[in-house]
Parts: sequence; structure tokens; C-alpha cells
Amino acid sequence: MNQVASQAGLLVTAEVNHNFAQIPGIDKKYGTSIYFLPNGGNSSKRQNLYIRNNKDYPVEFGFELEGDLLSFKIVSL
Repeated sequence: MNQVASQAGLLVTAEVNHNFAQIPGIDKKYGTSIYFLPNGGNSSKRQNLYIRNNKDYPVEFGFELEGDLLSFKIVSL
């Protein structure tokens, strides 16, 4: 999601990187920690990926699962 949103020109915030985990087809610079700790306060907030639509038009996130392959795309509406 980080890579696709960044390439789409959306505003992406990911305070904690997760660049040590190798994901096939994803550049390590887009590695993102996503973690939730109940009552974790700022610790949990910093572990999330935030994507903001800074465009002048709406966008839609699309997910598609075919067998073991999950694809994610962002489309302008």
C-alpha cells in the first residue's frame, strides 16, 4: 500500500520503517510497520501507515484476490 500510494502521488506517512522484511516485488524503502497495541497510545499510532488523498479529485482503493495473489490499486474517480 505504501508503494502504490506513493507512486500515485498521495501523501503517505509511515513513521516506523520495516525495511528488514523482504517482500518479493516491493522495494525495501516501502517497508512499513503496521502494529496495534491496545491502550498503546502514541506507540500504536506511530506504527501505522497513513495515506491522505491530497488530490483535487476522489480516489478509490481496490483490492483483488486471485488464489494466493493479492493486488492493490488506486484509481481516480
